[in-house]
Amino acid sequence: MFISFSNNNIQERYRTTSRGGNFIGFVVFAIFGLIFYYMSNDMIKKGQESLEWPKKIGVVIESEISKYKDVEGKEMYSPNIMVKYNVYGNEYQTKQIDSTGSYSTSDFSAVQKVIAQYPKNKSVYVYYNDKNHGEALLEPGVSMFPRLLKGASYLLFFASLYMLVKFLITLMVIGTIIVNFFTKKKIKNPNLNFEKPLDKNPDKTYTNQDLSDNKIDNQDKKINFKDDGFSQ
Repeated sequence: MFISFSNNNIQERYRTTSRGGNFIGFVVFAIFGLIFYYMSNDMIKKGQESLEWPKKIGVVIESEISKYKDVEGKEMYSPNIMVKYNVYGNEYQTKQIDSTGSYSTSDFSAVQKVIAQYPKNKSVYVYYNDKNHGEALLEPGVSMFPRLLKGASYLLFFASLYMLVKFLITLMVIGTIIVNFFTKKKIKNPNLNFEKPLDKNPDKTYTNQDLSDNKIDNQDKKINFKDDGFSQ
């Protein structure tokens, strides 16, 4: 049996692709929101801890701009700075400028400014983790980038919730339309008849033949009561 819902405008207003798009959008936004949230939390935590780290004087042994092309063929730039420092007679090296770690950008002038702050052979302060001397950075504290990243994670969470609510509302509307369709219209099928036919002649009498066929001849019926010793 084929049922068409075209008259209810389901295909025009609530298409399957729209519902699927809302659900996929919810999943994508939620996943990226979680990734950005945990990344920003790690950066912020490390930046706050670095404010209490001890410092040593180190020397910049490498300062240059790294250049490469991304998957779209666009040129990207990143500062490549290495600083050597000594803790309790042990020598260490770090490339980390702040708690965000290494980064890349298409803005060449922004990278130039970073390189200008740390020219080769310059003496700079190095803030190192007193529990792990090999972990160090040049600029302690929380930079703007992890804060922006955390804000972006919140926006993604709100967007994912919006897509989820939109998806659920769409399902509810479609369910309401389907229920109304079945309640307002009857599905006719001539091959199926579940109603008991009414007897048009309730006062129907049986013919003599019917009575003779179903007649019980009580006169010929014999009931034997062998246990009592008599018969009728």
